[in-house]
Amino acid sequence: MEKVKIFILALLVTAGTQVFANNDIEPEIQILTTAPNSFKLVYKSGEAASVKINIYDESSSRIFSDRVNNPGSFSKLYNFKNLNSGKYTFEIIANGQAAKEDVYYTLPKKASHKMKAFVNQLDDTKKFKFMVMGNDMEPVTVKIYDTSNKLLHQKSYKSQKSIGEVYNLTDVNSDEVVFIVSSGEEVLNTTSFEL
Repeated sequence: MEKVKIFILALLVTAGTQVFANNDIEPEIQILTTAPNSFKLVYKSGEAASVKINIYDESSSRIFSDRVNNPGSFSKLYNFKNLNSGKYTFEIIANGQAAKEDVYYTLPKKASHKMKAFVNQLDDTKKFKFMVMGNDMEPVTVKIYDTSNKLLHQKSYKSQKSIGEVYNLTDVNSDEVVFIVSSGEEVLNTTSFEL
């Protein structure tokens, strides 16, 4: 039951907004779940400053450190693909002030059937080729999200021997898109692309 609670928490937008104390210009910090393996840090401030990001595991060991220089605001994706399930803490430091935000990560379920899903960008265009192949095909759903975690497109496919389609995203006004291909509750592929 505890695993189910953690999984549900990981799929929801992770606990709101943090602000720094004792600063005239208070930055806003949000950490969003964008895909089964990723969290997106959104930082907004009216003042440019060097921002340091540390990520800690449950035992308070620092597992990752990053620095973004001179931003007034930014968003950055952090991939947890090679990490174990559990609680992680983002620490954001700017102008001598620090804020912390906890996130809960659960490894996505692996597909139990023998289906393979692929999403590839065609050259340097905004066109993407999507394919699913396998012997025991089941219904498949494709979801495409933008950088603000807004669902841009969703389509379901019924069982066939293989599925293929080209998505043209030339009208999408976003720096990045994330494709999530799933069958039931099982994630077959999660891929992000810069546009």
